Amino acid sequence: MRIAFLVQGLETPRTRYRVRQYLPLFHKQEVETRVINIPRGTMRRLRDFRSLDEFDVVVLQKRLFSAFDFHYIRNKAKRLVFDVDDAIMVKPDAMPKESRRRRVRFERAIAESDLVFAGNSYLMKVVQELGAKAILIPTCIDLNRYPASVVRPSGMEGPLHLGWIGSQSTLPYLEELKPIFRELGQKPVPMDLTIICNTFFDDCGMPVCKKIWSSETEVRDLMGLDIGLAPLPENPWTIGKSATKVVQYMAAGLPVITSPVGANAEIVQDGVNGFHAKDIREWVDRILSLAEHRDQRIKMGIAGRQLVEKSYSVQGVFPRMYEGLKGLVLQQDFAVKTEPEKELTAASGTAGLKTDQPLVSITIPAHNHEAFVQEAIDSVMKQSYRNIEVMVIDDGSTDKTWEKIEEACKKYDGRIRAVSHENQGLVRTLNLGIRLSKGKYWCQMASDDMMHERNIELKVNFLERNPDYDAVCSDALVLKEDLSSRRMMPEKSKPDPLQRKNLSDLFEKTKMFFPSLLFRKPVFDNIGYFDESMRYYEDKEMKLRLLMNCKVGYIDEPLLTWRSHVTNTSMDMVISHREKIIAYEKIFSLPMMKRHPLLRQKMLGKEYYKYARCLLESGQSDQDHSVAWYLFRSILFYPFRYHGYYYLMKWYAKRLFSL
Repeated sequence: MRIAFLVQGLETPRTRYRVRQYLPLFHKQEVETRVINIPRGTMRRLRDFRSLDEFDVVVLQKRLFSAFDFHYIRNKAKRLVFDVDDAIMVKPDAMPKESRRRRVRFERAIAESDLVFAGNSYLMKVVQELGAKAILIPTCIDLNRYPASVVRPSGMEGPLHLGWIGSQSTLPYLEELKPIFRELGQKPVPMDLTIICNTFFDDCGMPVCKKIWSSETEVRDLMGLDIGLAPLPENPWTIGKSATKVVQYMAAGLPVITSPVGANAEIVQDGVNGFHAKDIREWVDRILSLAEHRDQRIKMGIAGRQLVEKSYSVQGVFPRMYEGLKGLVLQQDFAVKTEPEKELTAASGTAGLKTDQPLVSITIPAHNHEAFVQEAIDSVMKQSYRNIEVMVIDDGSTDKTWEKIEEACKKYDGRIRAVSHENQGLVRTLNLGIRLSKGKYWCQMASDDMMHERNIELKVNFLERNPDYDAVCSDALVLKEDLSSRRMMPEKSKPDPLQRKNLSDLFEKTKMFFPSLLFRKPVFDNIGYFDESMRYYEDKEMKLRLLMNCKVGYIDEPLLTWRSHVTNTSMDMVISHREKIIAYEKIFSLPMMKRHPLLRQKMLGKEYYKYARCLLESGQSDQDHSVAWYLFRSILFYPFRYHGYYYLMKWYAKRLFSL
């Protein structure tokens, strides 16, 4: 399943809370996602929205478009989901009122969407009255960011910390409580007010602690409070607002005092996890009551935290969102997808329950991946195919990777075999894993990648049904640091490219994600193990040997998630191209390659050019003549590439003007 999210700003609160924090959970379900920022101007939108028909679902977040723009999106989208968490049918100004234009656009979006995500029960009712299909998806928080402890450290000594978090647009709601703060400032109970925002006010009768809002510090700032405040006037705009700050307070273990308006009144149960306050007198009384009874604050904080864990956490709400989207896709695509999937699923049956399954050995080489190795191991242990042996080899890590591996061994009751040795490099570690494995089949997985649940099941089924194949690979998802993802294999290379016999095709046109391969173990007896003289790009040489001597199958599903992050060797392009040159020079020195001098010149010429260009653009060419040397070799090996001449002149011009 592929999902596109159309959002207004990649870093806005609504995008963070209603899109971005769900992306890792979608990736675990093998869902490819893309977050698209809605540009200004119709022509830019037409340009950026051209590819929406490539996605199974388009989720439009809260934006009310003109009829032309909306119908363009509607015609492009196979299935459209409208996400609304505010009363956007009215104007959000000081005196909110009905807007005819907003109402018309809102009703159009609701009527023509296949599904609506409503942020609260009020919006849910409005959408249902318009006859649309809706799912209640409240604005939630990620519990992993909030410590579970709810016992507040302050309040025994020192002042009581009242707190409020919000934006400049909602700060006026807090300013309406200034008379209350002035009255409380005259009481014998010491108190102060913490404002977490990008703008502030003074002159409220008590000390004000000003904290600039930041996503990195907001949780820590909330944990330093004793009572969370959520004032809200009652009008057509606020009655439809989501109670984000209330949920944040409760996740931090705070009792909440709020105006009984909209979703705030629904979430805060008066006297259970907080108080309702309708006027100045009630606000003062409720604050003083909590100030004098620390046990009551703790009890309400615990009740609020429990409510968030149950109903307002990303972990609790995501299954509802995922099933809604999945059901929307299956409802319209079931008849189409049944036949193509039959080949992959018919033989799987009840995989994992049989006792005659062939053993699959999985080697996970790990080096300085403490942040990822636990998740990698978890993904392997959750395989639907059960007859597996898992070996994790720590290659001399200097961080806490080994400690994480030991924790995983305890977690899975010894079902994981863990090995640790001094750093020997990836190639030797892989060969050790092959030698120690006992299975009929063998595969590897990097300690920062993730294996999708049916990875082993589908590949074993393929090889069992096709005994003439020696190995099988699959597509994969590329997970970027901003949590967006894409498929590894481009659409144009989807037809099986793996049986090419032309050596040039094997180098240039064969698309195969090597870490996704599942081998029959006897293959290594025939073609040999990984070449331990290679430090990097060991897969290039092994891929060539494999495709020249074996038959390799391909499953057109993303069964592995590959992380793209700064610690990947491939991310340093200078190192990447230098090591690729070394690998290619070794490959073309093999006896079987000496009969192809033109291919050698072409491939090495390309890499010489790429390496020189990276050196030139990275600024590392100031100290020596490496750029000129590799550009000359590029032109000598492959004189038909005009780029080499261009960059050679550019380098000489740079040297000339620097003298």
